[in-house]
Amino acid sequence: MVSQFTLEYMEQLDVHEENLVEVSMIRDLVDQEVQYLRKTKLLAKEHFIQENIIGIDTHGNPIMKKELHLAVELEDRLHKRKKDLRNQLLATREAKAKVGQMQMDSAQAISDIMYKVQAVQIQKEKILRQKLGTYEVDDYIEAQTINQLETPLDEVD
Repeated sequence: MVSQFTLEYMEQLDVHEENLVEVSMIRDLVDQEVQYLRKTKLLAKEHFIQENIIGIDTHGNPIMKKELHLAVELEDRLHKRKKDLRNQLLATREAKAKVGQMQMDSAQAISDIMYKVQAVQIQKEKILRQKLGTYEVDDYIEAQTINQLETPLDEVD
């Protein structure tokens, strides 16, 4: 049962065996599941309310008090621990996704800046040619310049 739970969690949460931190979190989560199953089995055989001895009266008779079974309290702790572990596992995935999105956003921003820099450089060259009196236009150079502006940076080697 433990290995089945472990494999299912690792598959569903896409945890790789070499990621020891996440594997240990999966093991903790599986441990919580097993404890929950044991608690359920125990409570199926016993009552939710127990009579516990809290003292002895003056005649030597036990003083009894009705209390919730300890397994009920355990259930609350198990639910909280499972929730915390799941949140931690999901948080690592969200962080990875955010980092990936930030990298994509950064790459796009850099691409946009490079495009603007190229456009400014081309404009500067045109102005410089006009100031130098070089009005002749080399069709090949102009065509290459236009192609560079139209080609996205990720396609340029």
